[in-house]
Amino acid sequence: MAKSMRLGRGAAYMMFVLCLTAAATRAEQAAGLSGHWTFDDLRSGGAVADSSPSRLHATASALKAECVVEGRFGRALRFPGAGIISLSEHAARLGKLTDFSVSMWVRCEGGPSRMLLAFSDGTERHRVQVEVHNAQLHFGWQNGGPWTAFHTPPLKWEPATWYHVVFSNDSKAGKTILRSNDLQWVASPNTLSPGALAGQVTRVEIGSLHGQYPFHGCVDDVRLYDRALSPAEQLALFESAGGKPPDSKWQAAKAALLRQQERVATIRRARERLQRFEAGQAGTLGQAERHRKADWLFQAGEDDLPARAGREIAWTGEMIARLEARADAPDLSAERTALKALERRLAAAGSAGVADELAFYFEVRSLKRRVMFKSPAVDFSSVICVDAPYPHRSPQSHGTFQQLEWVHESRFRSEMCASHGAKLLVVDDLAGWAAPRKLAPLESLEREAAMMSFDLSFDARRAVFCMKPADEKAYHLYEVDLAGGGKGFRQITRGGYSDIDPVYLPDGRLLFLSTRADVYAQCGMWARSYVLTRCDADGSNVYILSPATEPEYSPSLMADGQVLFTRWEYVDKFANRIQSLWTMRPDGTAASAFWGNQSVQPDHLGEARQIPGTSRVMFSGFGHHDVWHGCIGIVDPTCGLNYPDGLWKVTQELRWPEVGDGPAPSEGAARPYHASGPYVAYKTPYPLDDEFFLVSARTGERENGFMHSGRDASIGRFKLYLMDVYGNRELIYQGEHNVLYAQPVRPRRRPPILGDQCDRPGSERAQPTVRPGVLFSSNIFDAAPPELRQHGRYLRVIQMLPKNYSIGIVSSGGKPFGADGPNTAWGAWGEQFLRGKSPTANTDVTWGDSAIFSGPATSLTGPLGIKQVLGVVPLAADGSICIKVPPCRMLYFQVLDEHHRAIHTMRSWVSLQANEYRGCVGCHEQHNRTPAARGAAPARVPDTIEPPPWGVRSLSYVRDIQPVFDRACVACHSGKGEAVKALDLTLRPDPRGTARWGGIFPEPYLTLLLGRDSARVGGACPGFGVSAGYVAVPNTISTSYQTLPPLSCLSPRSRLIERAMDRRQCGRNLSRDDLRMLIAWVDLWAMYRSDDELREIDDPPAQWFPLWSSPPRMRSAPRVRTEYSQDEYLRPEDRH
Repeated sequence: MAKSMRLGRGAAYMMFVLCLTAAATRAEQAAGLSGHWTFDDLRSGGAVADSSPSRLHATASALKAECVVEGRFGRALRFPGAGIISLSEHAARLGKLTDFSVSMWVRCEGGPSRMLLAFSDGTERHRVQVEVHNAQLHFGWQNGGPWTAFHTPPLKWEPATWYHVVFSNDSKAGKTILRSNDLQWVASPNTLSPGALAGQVTRVEIGSLHGQYPFHGCVDDVRLYDRALSPAEQLALFESAGGKPPDSKWQAAKAALLRQQERVATIRRARERLQRFEAGQAGTLGQAERHRKADWLFQAGEDDLPARAGREIAWTGEMIARLEARADAPDLSAERTALKALERRLAAAGSAGVADELAFYFEVRSLKRRVMFKSPAVDFSSVICVDAPYPHRSPQSHGTFQQLEWVHESRFRSEMCASHGAKLLVVDDLAGWAAPRKLAPLESLEREAAMMSFDLSFDARRAVFCMKPADEKAYHLYEVDLAGGGKGFRQITRGGYSDIDPVYLPDGRLLFLSTRADVYAQCGMWARSYVLTRCDADGSNVYILSPATEPEYSPSLMADGQVLFTRWEYVDKFANRIQSLWTMRPDGTAASAFWGNQSVQPDHLGEARQIPGTSRVMFSGFGHHDVWHGCIGIVDPTCGLNYPDGLWKVTQELRWPEVGDGPAPSEGAARPYHASGPYVAYKTPYPLDDEFFLVSARTGERENGFMHSGRDASIGRFKLYLMDVYGNRELIYQGEHNVLYAQPVRPRRRPPILGDQCDRPGSERAQPTVRPGVLFSSNIFDAAPPELRQHGRYLRVIQMLPKNYSIGIVSSGGKPFGADGPNTAWGAWGEQFLRGKSPTANTDVTWGDSAIFSGPATSLTGPLGIKQVLGVVPLAADGSICIKVPPCRMLYFQVLDEHHRAIHTMRSWVSLQANEYRGCVGCHEQHNRTPAARGAAPARVPDTIEPPPWGVRSLSYVRDIQPVFDRACVACHSGKGEAVKALDLTLRPDPRGTARWGGIFPEPYLTLLLGRDSARVGGACPGFGVSAGYVAVPNTISTSYQTLPPLSCLSPRSRLIERAMDRRQCGRNLSRDDLRMLIAWVDLWAMYRSDDELREIDDPPAQWFPLWSSPPRMRSAPRVRTEYSQDEYLRPEDRH
C-alpha cells in the first residue's frame, strides 16, 4: 500500500491503530527502553521517528513508498525495498551497549532472509548482528577473528504470519534467542556486546549490514533495551500485543520455559557463588582447604546452601547408621552428637536462615568428611596415583576430526598420542591433604615422561609402572621404592616395543600389556595392539599369553589368583562393540569370558577390579570411541553373563556412554542414590569394599556421543575422590593434570600362586618341540538347539590369522583390481595424497578412503580377520570330541552337516597354550565358558584334525574361488552363455572404477555379496543382508552380537551353494573338492583377500610415521610365533 494512501486514512483507521498500540503501553514502559521504532511516524527527509524518550530517530535512504505496508501495529516496512534504515548517527551511544535486548515483529516472505539488526565498525571484522538465515534465527558476532554464531533449529515461517522475536545479551549469563509464538528458545554462554568489540561501532542498521545481506520480509515495532530482559518480560511483550490470547497449550509451554529459565539462572548463580568464593575467601586458605571447599560448593550445584546443608545432614545421618550397623563399626558417637547439634541449629534458624550460610554449609561438610574417612574401609592414610595430561592433541585443531582419535580406545595408549608431563605420586595424609611425593620420573632423568597405569607390590613397599621418556619412542616397565628419593629405581624392560599396565603376580613375576605380538586390530590399523604378556621380575622369560589380534586392556588380579582383563574381539561381528571382561590363569591357560561377551550395553567394560570379599567386579563403562567418558558399574556373573542380567549402575546420573542404557535400563547399585554436582565422567575405580571406592571424576559437557571428549572445549581434569555407592563423595586430591589409577598404600593379601599348566618351549631359534593343546567335550550338543544333534556330522576347526601387517591408515590398500604398476600400500588414494606433500616431525596420518574401516580391506563383509580352515573331525554319536589343536592360535568352530555346510557357527575365539588340556561345554548361547575342572586330561585319545583338500591356507577369491567358476560355470555364466544375464561370473574390474573401495573389489565378487543392484551400493559400511546377494553372508553392522540361530545364514541359505549342489544343472561340472572349498569360502564369510595376497602389498612409506616406535609393514611384516619366548626380539627389526 502506498505511503500517500496510508497517510490519507480517516479517523476510524487512527482509532484502530490506537487500540492496538494501547495494549502494548505497559510493556513499553519497561525500564531500559533505549529506542522504539514503530514506523508509524515517517517524516519528511527520510526520518524514521523513535517514539521512546531517547528520540534516537533513524534515517531511511531510498525508501520506496510501496514498501510501507500494513503491519502488526499499524505500519511496517518491507525489506529489501525499504533500503537502509540507519541509526549510525547514534552509533557513539548505541556502540557502548553491553547488556541489551532487541524485540521486533517480523514476517518472512521467502528468499535468502538475512539481517534484522547489526552493529559494526564499518567492516565485517568487528560486528554483532541478529538475523534470519536458512529459516533459523541467528545471533552472531565477529571480533577480529573468525565469524561465530548460535541459532535455533530450522523454523517454519508462514508467509502471512507475524512472529515476535527477541534477542538478548547478558554480560554475565550470555545470549538468548526467543520466538514467542511457539516458544522456540536457545542460549549461548557468549557475552560479546557492541561495547566490547575491538573496533569502535560506527554503523547501526535495521534490515541490512552495510546495505548488504538484506532481510526479505516485513519488520514492525522494533524495540531496543539497554539491559537484558528477563524471559518473563520478553514474553510479556508478546502477550500484551492484543488480539486473541495465547491458548492453554501455549500457557503450559510458557510455564515450562520459565521453569527452564529459572534453572538456568540458578545454575548461573551457583557458578557465581563458586567464583566469588575462589576470588575472595579462597585467597586466604591453603591449597588443600581451598580445593576441598571449592569442590563442596561445586557439589552443591544449583541448590540453595541452607537447603543443601539440610540434605547433607540427612545423608550424613544415613552414612553414620550404615557404618554403625557394620560388624567392625567405628566409634561415631562424637560425630552423631555434632550432627544433631547442626540439625537443631538449622531447624532453629527457620525461614530466617542461618547467620552465615556458607560457613554453616562448610561445617556440615567437614563433619561429613570426618565420618566418611572413619569408615573401616579407609584403613590407609596414603594413596599412590598418576597425575598425567590428556593424550596428545593439537591445541590449534582440538575438536577437528584429525585430532579426535586421542580419545579412541585403540589410540589413547599409543606412542603417537603420548603426552609427556606425567608423574607417579604418593599422596599422604588423605584427610589433611599434604603435598604429594613424586616417585617418578626421577629428577636425574631431566626430561618429562608419559605414563599409563601401575601396580603396588603386595607389601606396599614398591611400585611397578610404565613410562615413556620424551626422547624415547616406546613405553617400558620400571620399578621404584615408595620410600622415595629414587631408591630401588630400575628399568625392567627395554627395546622398541611398548609395555604398559604392569601387574605384580603372586609368584614374583610380572604380567603386563605389550605390543610385542606385532598385531593390529582389524579396524585399528593405526596403532599396534597391546596384548597380555608375562615376564620374570628381571624382565627375562618374556612370553605372550594371548594370541589376540585386537587389543586387550587393564589387567588386574583377582582374589583366587586369576587375571581379570578386558578383551576386544569380534569373530564375524561388527567391530565397534564387545569389549567384555575375561579371566585367565597367569600362565595364559583357561581364558574364559567373565561377563558381557554378547552385550552391547555397556560398550567397553574397562579398568575392572574385584570388589573384596564378593564375586562382583566394579568397572568403568566407557565408549569404544571415547575412553574419557565413563560411567561406573558393577557386574556379577553369578547373576547373569550378559546384559541386562548381573549388571548394576553405580553412577546412576549417567547413561552408558556411546550406547545408552538400552531397552532395559540398568538397576542402580544402591538405593537411595544422589548425584552430587554435575560430574560428567568417571574413571579408574578402586573398590575398597562393597560400599566405598576410590574413583577419578571430571567436569565438562554431559553429552557422551561419538568422540565427544575430543570436541569438548570445557573438558575438565579428573580429580581423585573417595566415594560410596549412595553418591556421597569427598575430594582426596586435585593434581596438575588428571589424577588416575589411584590405589591405597597398604599391604594386601597375596592371592594363591596358580602354577603353570602348560609348556614353555623356550627360544624359537632353538626350534624346540612344541606340543599341541588338547580340547575336549563330553557332549557338544549339551543345551544346544535340536538342529545340531539332528544334522551335525563334523566339527570344522578354523583359525583366525593374526594381523601382523598394516598400511597404517584406514584405506583399501593395494592397487585397484586389473591395474598395472606397483602394488602400493595406499592404492589409488595414496597416489593422490602423497602428490606434492612432505611429512613433518608430527605427521600422523590416520584416514584414507575409509574402505570398510580396514587397512588394508579384506572383504566387503566388514573389518574381519583372515581365516583358514585347519580341518575337520567327525562328531561321535554322543556328541563328544577330543582333538589336538595347534597352541597359541585364535580358534573357532563350526558344526557341519553331511555336505560340510556350517549349520551352526561360533562367533568368538578360544585358544590353548602348548600342552594345555581344556574342556568346553556345548555349542550354546554362551561361548568360552569352560567346565570347573580345568586342566583335567580327557579319558580318550585325541583325534587328529583332517586338513581340507586345498591345504591349510587362507582362501583368495581371485586365486581360489574365481578359478572354480572358470572351470565349472563359464559355459553358461560368461560371454554369450545362456545364463549370463541372470549372473555374469566373468572376472572384471568394478564398473565404478576407483570411486568406491579403491577399486580393489572386482565383479562378480561384488554381485555375489551385494546382489544384482551392487552398482548402487558404496560407502564404508555397505548395507546388505542375508537375502541381498548369493552367499547369504550377514552384514556384520546390522547383525546381532548374539549367537546366530542354526541354519539361518551362510552355506545352508546361500543361493550360490544351493545351485552348486544341483548336480543336474549348475553343479554337474563341479568337482567334490571344488564344491567343498566353495562351501567353506561362504562359511568363512566370503573373504576377498588371502593372507598371502595381503603380504604382497608394498610397505607403506616409513617416513609418514615419525611418531611410531617403528613404522607399519606389509610385504616385510613378520610372522610372530607367540608360543616361544620373546627374549630374542627386543624390537620389530629383530624379526627380519
